Amino acid sequence: MDILVIDSNALLRRAIRNFLAHARYRVRESGDGKAVWDLLHQQQAQLIITTWPIPGVDGVDLLRRVRTERFAAYPYIILLADRTDDESLIEGMQAGADDYLINPVSLKQLRRRVVLGSRIQRLENQVRQVQSERDDLLNRDTLTGVLNRRSAYEHTALELARARREGKALGLILIDVDGLRRVNDRCGYEVGDRALHRVSEIIARSIRHGDMIGRWGNAEFAVVLPETNLSSAASVAERVRARVETIELPVPDATTLSLTISAGVTSTSQGVPALASALFHRAEQALMQAKERGRNMVVQFEEP
Repeated sequence: MDILVIDSNALLRRAIRNFLAHARYRVRESGDGKAVWDLLHQQQAQLIITTWPIPGVDGVDLLRRVRTERFAAYPYIILLADRTDDESLIEGMQAGADDYLINPVSLKQLRRRVVLGSRIQRLENQVRQVQSERDDLLNRDTLTGVLNRRSAYEHTALELARARREGKALGLILIDVDGLRRVNDRCGYEVGDRALHRVSEIIARSIRHGDMIGRWGNAEFAVVLPETNLSSAASVAERVRARVETIELPVPDATTLSLTISAGVTSTSQGVPALASALFHRAEQALMQAKERGRNMVVQFEEP
């Protein structure tokens, strides 16, 4: 465990650091609280021992910010306070501290509190992991692992609001796996599921880290592309189409199955709609045109 010790008294800091380092903790020290934020974001401090009030910063504000930020690991915070600071200590505990000791501090007692804090921190991290897994079950498609329809729509709405606020383009692609029903009828749903999974993998490899994939329907995927105009979004869709066309999926009769997709593309560079539903409607219109024109193609939305 990485521990950060904060105290303006260098001798006390070093005494605590040396004592805990002897117990095989990784310990950093600072004369003020300005290092807290960076170290927490770098995951280099899972437990903080600090005098109270925290030197160099507004301690109440800092603790509140720590508790509202979603760090990778739960930061456990122990305050070291003077006996005369009862009201201030209560304020610190209410702001987000987990434990406290009254000065002068016994190093052995401090170590016991650190042991207890490390156990509580592990339990808190386990709870967070369970919550994260639960959220994944609620937000993701169980077959492909991409976002489900509800989460994809919510993500698009947020990105649309950001695009409007920042004056940047947002691209949207709707992709349909051509003839999936015939694949299911001919080869079984297991092959159809593998086809969907393979297409989702190709989409994931064809987009940037900050882009989003969601399963929009039984055979459809939505792809949201921040800061992407219509022509760039169409290029992404064409890249996906060309890669899917190379798939040869093994089927039970010892042959292989070829896949194709149709795609409808739109972007806020064509005008920013008020609602995400309007943006999806544009993409759906373009996708319908791609199907009507013979499938295995990319069509950009055009105003009627």
